[in-house]
Amino acid sequence: MVLKSEAIASQHYYEPDTKEIGFKMAYVLHEAGGQLTTQRLVDILADHFQISVLWEYDDSRESILYQKWHRAVRHSIHKMKTWGFIERAKTGGDSYPVLTKSGHQLGDWARRFYNQEDIDLPDWVRKFLSPLQKRIGRFLKGISSGSKPNGIELCRWVDFCYRSKQYDKTSGLFCAVLKDRVPEDIYIKAERQARIGQIKLAEEEDLKLSKFFLRVLEKQFVEITEKHSGGYLDQFKIGFFYLLYEAMERTMGEKLYSEQIDMLEEWRHGVDEIAAHHDWLKEELLKKATEEFNKYPQRKDKK
Repeated sequence: MVLKSEAIASQHYYEPDTKEIGFKMAYVLHEAGGQLTTQRLVDILADHFQISVLWEYDDSRESILYQKWHRAVRHSIHKMKTWGFIERAKTGGDSYPVLTKSGHQLGDWARRFYNQEDIDLPDWVRKFLSPLQKRIGRFLKGISSGSKPNGIELCRWVDFCYRSKQYDKTSGLFCAVLKDRVPEDIYIKAERQARIGQIKLAEEEDLKLSKFFLRVLEKQFVEITEKHSGGYLDQFKIGFFYLLYEAMERTMGEKLYSEQIDMLEEWRHGVDEIAAHHDWLKEELLKKATEEFNKYPQRKDKK
């Protein structure tokens, strides 16, 4: 029987792309005030990328793997200097990489991204994550591109997709993770993110359906009122309808689909107000709304 520690230790080394290392490097340096020793940077990034897990379980591999990782980080430092995000310290030389003004800007964008404060990155920042996006895309399509990601890396990809709200990818990535090849805390976190990703994805689909439903009702409202009122209605009543419609759209972004049934009742109450003096409008519009709403078998009252 193979122990879990042995299974984890046997995982092959999988190196992140140079640009992604640079993006995380800018984040770490920015949070540290702009400067760290190369050695300290190598160690911190090993923890951030969970590379250090590979040698925590096998002392015999530590030296070899650490040297590979050390070279990868130094190569990324060199590229970051070439791109103008890092410069040599006035004292200490290459042993103390320092962020430039552009580097601090990149680091602040990285901070916002990793803290999920802002995932709408500008194009020049997004380029640092494009190699990772391509790797994930190729993996999910089953396209072989050299070394396959190990279980620990796959969990890190789940985390990346979760943070960037790519919920359609979290489950597919997590399904490829073997539980006995990943430390328990890393596995549990990825499992939770994949599960939440499925819920978020379902909510997004429900929201799309709800917005479509509202657009249909809006169109029917206009068609019915124009048909029966010669092309115009009292402006106050029309304004009230659109204010109600916009308020519902804003609210739906934070509501579960089960609660949208209550919103329909609010909408019907709005129709009562709008059509208080037009019985024909109230009757026909509610009929249309009910017919359209009942077309969708997905609707379920969740408790």
